[in-house]
Amino acid sequence: MINKILPKTEFSKNVLNVVGGTAVSQLITIALSPVLSRLYSPDDFGVYSIFITLAATTAVISTFRYEFAIMLPKEEEEAVNVVALSFFINLLYTFFTLLVFLIGGKPFLHLIHSDAIQPYILLVAVYVLFFGAMGTLNYWLSRVKMFRELSYGKVAQSAGTALFSIIFFYFGYNHGGLIAGAVIGQACIGLMYIFYFRKDWLRLKMKVSREKMKVLFNRYIHFLTFNTPHALLNVGQDLVVAALINFYFGTAAAGLYFLTYRILRLPAGVIGASTAQVFYQRVSELHPDVKAMQHQILKVYKQLFVLSIPIFGVLLIGGPLLFSFAFGEKWYDAGVYAQILSPSLMLAFILAPVTAITVVVRMQHYSILFGVADILLRTASILIGGYYHSIYFALYCLSGSSCLFLIYALYWFYHVPASEKAGQYH
Repeated sequence: MINKILPKTEFSKNVLNVVGGTAVSQLITIALSPVLSRLYSPDDFGVYSIFITLAATTAVISTFRYEFAIMLPKEEEEAVNVVALSFFINLLYTFFTLLVFLIGGKPFLHLIHSDAIQPYILLVAVYVLFFGAMGTLNYWLSRVKMFRELSYGKVAQSAGTALFSIIFFYFGYNHGGLIAGAVIGQACIGLMYIFYFRKDWLRLKMKVSREKMKVLFNRYIHFLTFNTPHALLNVGQDLVVAALINFYFGTAAAGLYFLTYRILRLPAGVIGASTAQVFYQRVSELHPDVKAMQHQILKVYKQLFVLSIPIFGVLLIGGPLLFSFAFGEKWYDAGVYAQILSPSLMLAFILAPVTAITVVVRMQHYSILFGVADILLRTASILIGGYYHSIYFALYCLSGSSCLFLIYALYWFYHVPASEKAGQYH
């Protein structure tokens, strides 16, 4: 179906290369999710949701977003120095994370009512290390168009996460099995990308120098000053939502929400993330041709809209029945959550791949405003639901406000390349 919808261009072929492997990785997740949902309870998933959102929030700035700059230099020598810079920052940040959680992990978890993950808190640093390596090499492999290898890593991550989660359950770890599985899965993809990068590193490492890294650090410092806060806000909203649901409605509700969100995000994982990978590489080549960039954005909107209708339509109509059949009767309410959240996540699925356009035109500082607005809307929605003691009212508020917000965002990102403020930072 995807092959018929997408035209036979280099862009589409690259998307299909990534989609192929990514689809396999998500099929592994889909196939084993019913197993995990029967082994682990909603409470276990609730505890896991706090850990994984905390780890993701911590890890997303592990390179200060310098990995995005890997695609930008015309010369390979500069690009490999950005890779080295990202690795260096990631190592320092990982050490800093370890110290912070050693000293302040316990009181922080008590503050957010998540003491259950305290035995696993130091695993956040391990997750951060491999997440940073994966993120950095993700863009190097995209730069050299090794899209097939990128997809292999995603398969390894999904397989490692699911299989080790099952194995650890039978060793009696309960929610700890889900946590350990996620960390091992992240290590799998990080190590695979390092393996694929090794030949390029051996060929280019003599061109890496401290002086060049320092120059590039200053040249692309807007990734630290603008993109990093935006990224932190973007993933921080998941931590805020998970923590607030856990606080107001309990770990079982947090677990139901997490599984719902995880399943509804699968299309983004299979198609949206794959499209984003190739879209960023493509618009980097098209820049500064405004009309060509807008044409590419519109094409992505149309393609993903067509693909999203059957995916989210099925969940909107039969969410509760599908969830209870696939995951067990105890997950029926997760299907109700899916019905409520489907419209907003459909719009997010369409928008997500094109948000990288702000990086290409050096307008990521404006994206911070979107991040602030999004986290405020999400927080307000859960607080309102908490006030009325209704998780359903909270989710309706969340979905409705997100839909309005995302419709405006679709309009704004399309017009970004033509903005007079594009290219302010170089």
